Amino acid sequence: ITNSGEISADNDLGLLNNATGTITAITNSGEISAADDFGLQNRGIIGSITNSGTISAGNDFGISNTGTITTITNTGRISASGNNIGILNTGTITTLNNSQGATTSALTYDGTLPTNYNIIVNSISDFGKIVFSDVSGAINFGIDSSSTLADVDTTYSSVLSGLSSSDIASGTSGTSISGAITKTWTLVN
Repeated sequence: ITNSGEISADNDLGLLNNATGTITAITNSGEISAADDFGLQNRGIIGSITNSGTISAGNDFGISNTGTITTITNTGRISASGNNIGILNTGTITTLNNSQGATTSALTYDGTLPTNYNIIVNSISDFGKIVFSDVSGAINFGIDSSSTLADVDTTYSSVLSGLSSSDIASGTSGTSISGAITKTWTLVN
């Protein structure tokens, strides 16, 4: 599914993938929305969601997942105006890559943690921020390979909120290649 226009519902379920459904990829540069709940709800299998546009709900849950999503790459906005939960996950999300949080509010996420969470850093002032709530499981934190890190010592603030150290399985420090330079980084509470 490639959407550069508008997929919307006047009430619930802007886009629904049923329990028996399989979608290889969703690429959204437009708008997927519901006036009430569930901008996008997945009960089946989705290979990838690439969002550079908007996935939203006027009330609850921009994305609700009870099935399986392999990868979400969000460089746009995923949000819900009512309960302020951009992503609700009670299923499986393997990898979430995110740059939302600089020019718009941070991505909000509730439920079972993705296996891997990667921040996308575009610049010192443009990088992903995420707020977790009511979580279970653990994540592996990393920096997305598309990121551009600063050449000097730089602190990127509030990249993760709502987690304790026990919620992070790995990724409290590491290295990242930015251009031709390998940079070391540390996740600090």
